[in-house]
Amino acid sequence: MAANPNAAPLEAPMDSYSPSELEEVVLQRSAVEPGWLAPNSPASMATIPYAGRFLHLVEGGRWLLSSEDGSVIVYDLDNIKTPGQPIIPEYAGMPVRQRTLELSVDVLRDTSTFTFNIAIEQCSDQDDIPSWTHLWQVTMHGCGINAELRAIHLKSFTTPGLF
Repeated sequence: MAANPNAAPLEAPMDSYSPSELEEVVLQRSAVEPGWLAPNSPASMATIPYAGRFLHLVEGGRWLLSSEDGSVIVYDLDNIKTPGQPIIPEYAGMPVRQRTLELSVDVLRDTSTFTFNIAIEQCSDQDDIPSWTHLWQVTMHGCGINAELRAIHLKSFTTPGLF
């Protein structure tokens, strides 16, 4: 896992896993790799009805983010029977409706649990000029099928208009 720079980060600190859990993670990842490399191998497929203009697959491939109005809904691709869960609400301080213009994600590598930051740029429905930016930090709680993401608001600020 550590030898592959493209490997998805573990969901929890490595020392919190038992030897059998680590073995299961390695075997699961080893079993998936040949499927990615085989050009004619059929891919598994699931339909996820999502609401949102922007989609972002978080590094590691488990979490799919969707945003339209500044709110963010997360889909757990390891548990596709679970509907999308809102983790970031629409920002309440807007005088007029704002839509998501950009959704950026940065996975933090120096944390003990799976954590990433989200920047959400918003603009009014009338133009594509960013007017608000919201910064959130999202952390995974729990593990396996019981894992969930929780977000903490870091900062929001207006973006100056064109001069």
